[in-house]
Amino acid sequence: MKHVWPLGLLLLVGSCTKQSEKPKEEVKAPANGPMEVNQTGQRLAGIETVVAEMQSLPYELEAPGTLQWNEDRTWTAGAVTSGKVVKSDAKVGDTVKQGQVLAQMHTHEVHDTKASLRQALTERARAQSQLQMAERTRDRMKRLYDLKAVALMEVEHAEGEIRNAEAAIKRAAADIERETQHLTEVLEISADLEDKHPGGVDQDELVPIKAPSNGLVVERKISAGVVVTAGQECFVITDPESLWLIASFPETALAQLRVGQKVDVEVQAFPGQTFTGNIARLGDTLDHETRTLKVRIVMAARGKLKPEMFARVRLGGTSQTALTIPESAAQDINGQMTVFVRTGATSFEPRPITAEIKQGRLLVSKGLKVGDKVAANGSYLLKGKLVGTSEE
Repeated sequence: MKHVWPLGLLLLVGSCTKQSEKPKEEVKAPANGPMEVNQTGQRLAGIETVVAEMQSLPYELEAPGTLQWNEDRTWTAGAVTSGKVVKSDAKVGDTVKQGQVLAQMHTHEVHDTKASLRQALTERARAQSQLQMAERTRDRMKRLYDLKAVALMEVEHAEGEIRNAEAAIKRAAADIERETQHLTEVLEISADLEDKHPGGVDQDELVPIKAPSNGLVVERKISAGVVVTAGQECFVITDPESLWLIASFPETALAQLRVGQKVDVEVQAFPGQTFTGNIARLGDTLDHETRTLKVRIVMAARGKLKPEMFARVRLGGTSQTALTIPESAAQDINGQMTVFVRTGATSFEPRPITAEIKQGRLLVSKGLKVGDKVAANGSYLLKGKLVGTSEE
């Protein structure tokens, strides 16, 4: 297989060589050992070397994440009883206040509760009447007993009737309080028993579904005409200014993470702009496939951030010192990161290295030592010559 020279290099070398002379080879790349590249070839290929040196770089963790509503600042407005929705005014995107009526429903529980309240009121009135009668009877029995006209047993019986009437009044009062509380505190309607619309639906008897807090309606699960059951979710309301960012940090970052820690966040929608968040919770387990830990970060939306946005979290740390070279110095040769180390004025040795990329630099952990000179500019041409020679 013949080697193909770069066109620019051929033209320049050709212009400097007489037609009668055989072109002088400027690059020798044996299958094993250093590659020979004379000074002219280095100049024409633009090969420049840099020195591997120890450098202190700021250590920074990065992790991808997704924004979502803050569950601690999200509430559900549900139906307190079963019934049929007759009005549903609130819509997704509406800003609502705590206690605002979002929808109204008709339920037979209102009629049943009011019927029980009426019965309790009637029982109390009957017991009060019985108490008055029992007290009069007791007073008469006492007078007759003083006159030796009746036995003591008759007086005791009359006093027992008084106690029975008083107990009945207490039971009725408790029933009244229970049914009134159910109407006013649970169903949140008036305990007025007056029938204002005989044969029809009284607007005062429609049970409201109210906003549990100030916020933004982000989900509506009902509409007019729908039958709902007790406990069914009808609306979801959230604080739009508070978000959670769920980020996935690598296992190696665990020692750097702590609750309350401040992090910087970037989103694609606002390039170059940094948002701030605080770590609220660290996950309990690692994902067994990705070996990452879920971290919950609380964010302020600032009127810009939205749920489901993709984000990148940056976490600053302490500086780390490592042997570094420019990222451009390394080439991938047969899946191995390789650099070309100058071993003489005209010789370069291909050397595999182990390194990680940080901020445009290679942090070399194996393969180089301080002071080694490696080809930075022009390393790609050396790779091409090396690969081409190995294929011949």
